[in-house]
Amino acid sequence: MIFEDSELVPVVQKILSKVEPTLALDGGSVVLLGVRDGIVYVQLRGACSGCSHSHHTLQNLIAKRLKDEIHPDITVVNLPTEQDIRSAGF
Repeated sequence: MIFEDSELVPVVQKILSKVEPTLALDGGSVVLLGVRDGIVYVQLRGACSGCSHSHHTLQNLIAKRLKDEIHPDITVVNLPTEQDIRSAGF
């Protein structure tokens, strides 16, 4: 990866702000938890958190946009519960 994690955070935030209106149409949202070792950690919230299509939203909307605009090898991980967030150290 050609970016440091700290350099990715504002870029990822900007891209997530672009997809946020699409998620909001269905009552959902996404929060950036952090970037570690080039992996973007997010939490889908609202209607997206329990939706059976949340994996598709993560891969086909969020990850695709980040891959297109930042780097094709970027990985995005959803941490759906507070326990997942604590376990990941965020």
